[in-house]
Amino acid sequence: TGQAKLQQNVEVVPITVAPREAPKTSAGAVPAKLKVDGDVSEWPWDDSARVMTLEQSPQGGKAGGAPALACVARGQRALYLAIRVPLPEGATASVQAGGWRGDGVEVSFRNADPDAGGPIFVQWGSTGGTFESSPAGGASAEQVSAMQRAIVYAAKAGEGQWSCEWAIPLSAIASTPDKLKTLMFNIGVRHAKANRWLAWVGTGAEIFRVDSAGVLELGE
Repeated sequence: TGQAKLQQNVEVVPITVAPREAPKTSAGAVPAKLKVDGDVSEWPWDDSARVMTLEQSPQGGKAGGAPALACVARGQRALYLAIRVPLPEGATASVQAGGWRGDGVEVSFRNADPDAGGPIFVQWGSTGGTFESSPAGGASAEQVSAMQRAIVYAAKAGEGQWSCEWAIPLSAIASTPDKLKTLMFNIGVRHAKANRWLAWVGTGAEIFRVDSAGVLELGE
């Protein structure tokens, strides 16, 4: 038939689609007089080159509402992270005990060196100032326990927002911290009452799937 002839004469042209380039951010200098107390006012929020905007849904599209902001610094012995989370007008943060309950943030990372091996480390910090590590990314019970002991975490409620700070010893991430240059990295923020997540990079799956997320360059 004419339709069959038309189908036979259709030329199929292959199209090469370039893989998505992972977003990158860099850890900067540690703010002067830094205290890991949840008050993030000393961080350089006006430095667009350092500030990460968390505005994607877990699926990768743009989420609704005001974005959260994050900033990372590297010291000689630790990685420092500050996060600012705006709240909807008139709302207060939901404080609940236990991981992944109420409002909080999920911070996930893995050594990007393919020769280093190692799991994805997954952490949860609550608005109430508690945090816990999870084996969801493949960390062993010993690794989870070690990370739980090593991290210093604090959160603070503010007017129309809440904020938190993290100090993560580099030795908890890699056995040779001086060789640690790059992390596969992601952050997720949960608004419990709105049942909504904001991510730095939407992975199309769980936020902690950092191999589909972003890159954190640690520098020297």
